[in-house]
Amino acid sequence: MWSRLVDEFGVRRTHELAGIFRTSTHEGQDVLRQSLRYVNRWVGGLAGYESRFPVTMVPARPAFPLFKIVGIDRIAPILFCVFDSHATVSGTGEPVK
Repeated sequence: MWSRLVDEFGVRRTHELAGIFRTSTHEGQDVLRQSLRYVNRWVGGLAGYESRFPVTMVPARPAFPLFKIVGIDRIAPILFCVFDSHATVSGTGEPVK
């Protein structure tokens, strides 16, 4: 399944999971494990994943589906939705990134 987690240019993006799930912590590792098990059941295993998220070149279609983070509250008690990654924090000028 890991080899299918690529972007539209064929670049693997699995390294990003460590930052998103904070895998340096036990909680983050557990949340990633639970989330991958959930998505595996949701898509029907590797065969289901390949049929539901085929990689095509024309038009480019990435094989990196968004999937539910099971237990996200264990790694991030507060979430913010950022609509403009180039914006700044009001009053401080600090980049939201």
